[in-house]
Amino acid sequence: MVAHRDRNGYTHLDAPARVRYTEELSGSNKQLITGGGFPGAFAAVPRYEDALVELVAWVVTEGSFQKQRARTGVMVAQSPLANPAKTARIRRLATHFAARGATATEHRHSGNGMSNFYFGAGIGDVIREIAPDKQITPAFLTSLMPQQAELFYQTLLDGDGHRAVTRSNDGYRRTVSTENFIQKDLGRIDGYQVLTSMLGRRTCAKSTRSTMGSTTRSATADR
Repeated sequence: MVAHRDRNGYTHLDAPARVRYTEELSGSNKQLITGGGFPGAFAAVPRYEDALVELVAWVVTEGSFQKQRARTGVMVAQSPLANPAKTARIRRLATHFAARGATATEHRHSGNGMSNFYFGAGIGDVIREIAPDKQITPAFLTSLMPQQAELFYQTLLDGDGHRAVTRSNDGYRRTVSTENFIQKDLGRIDGYQVLTSMLGRRTCAKSTRSTMGSTTRSATADR
C-alpha cells in the first residue's frame, strides 16, 4: 500500500491509497503505508494484569536477574535524579505488588543515588518465567490484549529507546514518529520486531560498532 506523490514531489496522504507490487514501485510511490496489525494475534481476554505487563518491560530494559540458586530475585535500577518520572512509575509498581503480598522493596544506593528495586517471592519467579533471560517471547506477546501490547511497547521505548519526528530528504515532514529501540542483545531486538509487526509498525534493524569495539543493535519503527 502506497501513498501518491504528484509531479511536484508532494505526498498526498489523504488521497486514496494504491496497491503496487514491489517491482512496480517508483519515485512517486515513495511513501509506503503500514497496515494495521492483526488483532487475532493478540488475546481476547487478559491473562496478565497491566501492572505485570509494564513491569516485565522495565525488567527487560532496566533489570537484571539475581544469580542465586533460588532464582527468584529480579532487580530494576533507575535514577531518581536523572529520571524521576520513570522512578515513580517503577515505585508504584513495587507498591502495587507489595500490597498483594509479594516481596517488592526499594533500596537507595548511597554511592551513586540510584534506586534499586527488588522483586522477590511472589513476583520475581513469575517474571523469570514470562521473560527468561530477559527475552521477549512470542508466547508472552500472544498472551497480551492489544492495549497491553501497546503499553508494553511504549514502556520498552521508555526504558531503552527514544522517539523523534523526522524530516525526509525532500523536505517533507512525516506524519509519523520514528521510534528507536536500542539493545546489545540480538534476541531482544528480534522480540521487539515481532511486537512491532503485530502492532502494524514497519521496522528495520542495524548494528553499530563503537570505538571501544562493542556492538549495539537498534531497531527503528515508523509509527
